[in-house]
Amino acid sequence: MTEKKEEKNKNEQKTFEIGTIVRVSDKYCELKEMPNGSTSWEPRETQALKQDGFNFNTVEKYNSFTVEPDFQNYQPVINKWLNLFEPLAYEPIEGEFPTIEKLFNHIFGEQLQLGYDRFSLLLRKPKHLQPILVLASNEQETGKSTFLRFQNYLFKGNSKIITIAEYSQKFNYVYATKLCINIDESIISEKFIKEKLKQDSTCMEIQLRLMRSEYQTIPFYGKFTLCTNNELDFAKIEDSDLRFWVRNPSKIEKFDSHFEEKLIKEIPCFLHFLLHRELSVPKAQSRMWFSKEQLETDALRKVVENSISDCAKEIMLFVEDKLETQAIFNATATDLYELLDRKFLRNEIINALKDELSYKPSTPKYYNNFEGARKNGRVYEFNRTKTSENTTEDDDDFF
Repeated sequence: MTEKKEEKNKNEQKTFEIGTIVRVSDKYCELKEMPNGSTSWEPRETQALKQDGFNFNTVEKYNSFTVEPDFQNYQPVINKWLNLFEPLAYEPIEGEFPTIEKLFNHIFGEQLQLGYDRFSLLLRKPKHLQPILVLASNEQETGKSTFLRFQNYLFKGNSKIITIAEYSQKFNYVYATKLCINIDESIISEKFIKEKLKQDSTCMEIQLRLMRSEYQTIPFYGKFTLCTNNELDFAKIEDSDLRFWVRNPSKIEKFDSHFEEKLIKEIPCFLHFLLHRELSVPKAQSRMWFSKEQLETDALRKVVENSISDCAKEIMLFVEDKLETQAIFNATATDLYELLDRKFLRNEIINALKDELSYKPSTPKYYNNFEGARKNGRVYEFNRTKTSENTTEDDDDFF
């Protein structure tokens, strides 16, 4: 057997007991059990260990920490790197899970199978990119927070509920190593938060930032779920965004005080189901598993419409009116400035066309403007089917 295979087998067999103390780089850590049953490597001061009579000669040494998500072939050590990812906390068992099925039906509705796909992929392909799931409802008692807690029950130490304030702060240890990052009561209208979410949902590495510690780059596989009471304005979302999956769960009329206890009891059966079911859709032709069309909902369309500026709305209405009487309409930004009665600046019009409506101008060319005059300029082409290259979506633009 080669040295590499021997090291792999050693990694697979390695286990740590609660209370184990190791040296990671030049610091000491102790494995402790958290209140929710998960585990965490907590720092220990050298002086305190001396006072406790710890035998430093017996300590095992590791290079540093890493994150290697794998539920089906879990390894606590990856070539002398401690794995901060945790194994499944439950043993899958074949059986029924009616309470969990009720919760998923309520959250995902007609997209139930896609909801199951999301969780099958979390278990079987945890490294694969997934869209940001947004549960948005103006009503209370819709099951949003219950769904977040369920993810914590299911994935234990690999899932964390945080606030938008915790997500936006500099130190990120609270969520940087997690598979499921659940943000409750989210108002993410601030542009930098939205851009951070979009970036984090597709990045493969993140800087692990702890207080009083040097930054460390680690693999990052976080999948985001947001819960918000703001159905329309929790964020500005363009029509070209491929990263948001928005659902509007309705109010729960009948309350079951033992609902979450039942959810927890059914988790082993649910895990067995997720591990053995066939995915309902194949991988889409993009970095995400799901296509934009598969995840489109009325809730998402409403957010996109609400996100459009007044300038973009005016352009859309004007163009739609023009296309009722002609198949193709050509205009430059300067033409639209005049046609819209100079209500918006030329730069506003250009930004609305590019960033919100996904139109691209031609290279300079001659054309007949709205007054019939022969002009030269960068022309935007609008047509009824919107199939010109000006509106073609390029997946690379979003990643």
